[in-house]
Amino acid sequence: MLVSTSCSVITLSILSIISITWSYTFLEFIHAFTSRHTPQTVHNYSFQGNDIPEMLQLDFGAFIQLDAEETVHFALNYPSASENEWLKSEPYGRGADITLEQGSFMSKNFTADRWGDQYTCRDWNILYDEMKKNWIEFYRYRVEKGIIKYHYWYKL
Repeated sequence: MLVSTSCSVITLSILSIISITWSYTFLEFIHAFTSRHTPQTVHNYSFQGNDIPEMLQLDFGAFIQLDAEETVHFALNYPSASENEWLKSEPYGRGADITLEQGSFMSKNFTADRWGDQYTCRDWNILYDEMKKNWIEFYRYRVEKGIIKYHYWYKL
């Protein structure tokens, strides 16, 4: 009886230590993950040497919703006509939204029911505006330093 009580106490002690260790590790992981994916305090980086941000410091604000609708664009049955539309709208790396909508496309009346799923995502226009601003600054820098010549047809 005394031996079984001692084994129980030792087993519970070991399990408690393992539980505390796992909990601590899990909390450290969550802290590390959230601190890397949430905006930090604003720091004016010099962009000299290693004084650069690890990630682009942007506040994307709240999530936005996008209602997907059927369209005459991006027709899969006319690949040659829609190839340019697909190429101009996809992000870098040839990524694409391959999310499947609910239901069967064979039974859906696309003429009457033009709306698809609703997507919740970031407002990527904020990122695109920042990228455009950065590109213009970089372009002007290259012109000022004589790296390239200014092209009058290029809108700044």
